Amino acid sequence: MPRHPRAIQKNARTPGDNALLIAGAAGHIARSALVAFLIFGAWTKPAAAMGDVAAEALAVSAFKGDTVALKRLEGFANHGDATAQDWLGAYDQLTHDATHAAFWYEKAAKQGNVTAQNNLGTLYANGVGVPKNPRKAAYWYKKAADQGNATAQNNLGIQYQEGQGVARNARVAADWFSKAANQGNAQAQYNLSVLYAHGDGRPRSLVISYALYLLATRPAPTNGPDRAGPSAHASVPGMTEQQVEAAQALEQRMRAIGVLKSLAAKDASAEKGN
Repeated sequence: MPRHPRAIQKNARTPGDNALLIAGAAGHIARSALVAFLIFGAWTKPAAAMGDVAAEALAVSAFKGDTVALKRLEGFANHGDATAQDWLGAYDQLTHDATHAAFWYEKAAKQGNVTAQNNLGTLYANGVGVPKNPRKAAYWYKKAADQGNATAQNNLGIQYQEGQGVARNARVAADWFSKAANQGNAQAQYNLSVLYAHGDGRPRSLVISYALYLLATRPAPTNGPDRAGPSAHASVPGMTEQQVEAAQALEQRMRAIGVLKSLAAKDASAEKGN
């Protein structure tokens, strides 16, 4: 079977992107973002919902020590703006106040904010800011996954793969990994690769497993298909050179038409005996 560099790092869960974006953008806020948040002013009561760009700009400024920006963000959050609540939760999480982060994530999550739903699920999964509760983690991941959030879909897949908060079901785990993988989530592509390698939740297929592994671990070629493929990967343990070449061809189809369509086409071909 294909040998992966690491088994899967125990499927590390990933939160939403906003806390990471705050940290990454702390050194530079885009001019357009600055303009976006400055127009809101120090209002007592916001007149309209805050956009994601403006909320992010306020959160980044707050992280840099701008108390005025923090008050503006809190003002929107206190008046029920779900986007502001989510970003304020991210700010609190990044400044090591996980209890308040959970408070704001929950408020936003209950209004249907997909990022907050995933973030809240991650806090419950890890027992950060709230008591560890796998069932609540799965509940909030499902809310976000049903809205199409790829990170939440991968996280929910992990819950099913490990039987955390839900009955273990490798087939359902593979379904959620497939949906996230189709959106380009590399961790889900890797997780799905492992399931195919072991025949867990999906029929065992070294070709599909290796194709997903390549998709997850190497960047998309910028000048057409990777011509270094066959010779570079022909010595995969447990696979023939023909299988490796088939996996590389499948990887290219996945990049071209998506994971779900590629796998569906392969299944249809298998049923016809091709």
